[in-house]
Amino acid sequence: MHSILKYILCVAVAVSAGYLPGGAQQLSSETSDDDADIRINPEVDYRQTVDDEEKIEIPSFIKRDADTIRMNGADWSVLRHRLAHADSSRVSIVHIGDSHLQADMATSVVRRRLQSVYGDAGRGLVTPLKMAGTNEPRDYALKGIDGVWVSSKLMKRPWATRMGFTGVSATPMSGKGVIEVSTLSRNDTPQLFDRIVLFHSAQPEIEPSVPFVADAVNGDSLMSVVTLPKPVSIIGLDIELPAEEAVYGMSLEREIPGGLLYHVIGNNGAAYTSYNGIDGFGSGVALLEPSLIVVSLGANEAFCRMTADEMYSSIGVMVRNLQMECPGAQILLTTPMECQRSTMVRRKGRRRRVRSYSVNPRVSAMREVILRYGRDHGIPTYDFYEVAGGAGASAKWISDGMMARDRIHNSAKGYSVQGELLYEALRKAFSAE
Repeated sequence: MHSILKYILCVAVAVSAGYLPGGAQQLSSETSDDDADIRINPEVDYRQTVDDEEKIEIPSFIKRDADTIRMNGADWSVLRHRLAHADSSRVSIVHIGDSHLQADMATSVVRRRLQSVYGDAGRGLVTPLKMAGTNEPRDYALKGIDGVWVSSKLMKRPWATRMGFTGVSATPMSGKGVIEVSTLSRNDTPQLFDRIVLFHSAQPEIEPSVPFVADAVNGDSLMSVVTLPKPVSIIGLDIELPAEEAVYGMSLEREIPGGLLYHVIGNNGAAYTSYNGIDGFGSGVALLEPSLIVVSLGANEAFCRMTADEMYSSIGVMVRNLQMECPGAQILLTTPMECQRSTMVRRKGRRRRVRSYSVNPRVSAMREVILRYGRDHGIPTYDFYEVAGGAGASAKWISDGMMARDRIHNSAKGYSVQGELLYEALRKAFSAE
């Protein structure tokens, strides 16, 4: 089963990039993937997650001097102007990534910190991850409570439903169903919302469930906006869609003039090629009206042995798509930190094999490609590989309890540190003259 999953994941990356067996281009090693199961289905441990008011301690081995954004000649003056006027005009940031983002542990820290400075415009994007049989962040619940829903997730092909820009989708089999969405909190103060922006493949009929009555429901084939008479933390939406059409997610917002939204699009096992394989990906991201798009990918490519040229090309496909569809947005590329990979070995004199870990050297190679692309094309980069400690960092993170047992993902403590560091780097870039 493990070897079959490894093959499927690497082929999925290859197909989405156009690297088809027997075609003009081919992945350098179609089946040379490892740790595929844990990258698709990571063990998520929310223990040690920090609350808003908690101070996050940064270990001494973190390279604080490197915790900056390299601009590579890009001009963020318009973005800085928008942020300076966030009290009266909303600012939207979209962060795209893989399993390091799907659980929203690091990005939740960034969201809370930035909203404490620029204003809380709402939770932002939530997607039907749990409906698709995968883990969702702990601060919301989105579920089908009426009707039978068929769902798809990015890295499980073939898709049973239309796939949208969020990397997950859900379709009511009968054309009708109810989705309940709620915001959650450990301290009983969930983020409220009185504006719902629903993203879909065709215009639906929408009616908020009793006892809520919408002030207005407006929409088109790509998105619908529901405004409510008062802020809430839970609501059901009766949705009727044309046959085989799908819901991709929704943005939970406050009906206020300003503030900041920090949307996260994260899917376990995803690579640049995964998102490049979604029809209309860039135009879907554009619906979120981003002023800044942060892309944190590259870790999964390090397990599939994609060549440097293939990686460089896949970054270019995404960046050009986003630039074309979101011309008012700045783009920031981040690098993955060092992690480890596992192999099963048989110790001398023992019949059973045991799992052995070693640093995955290809993460460093993918990091270099990302940095090179940024330099070549004037795209800012955030080198988290270096910030985290550079070569040898994974051992230090493991020793400090900041990596998960799989040695690929971080622990809740580690993600809190990662989120705090990215927040600090963004704040420095936002306030620079």
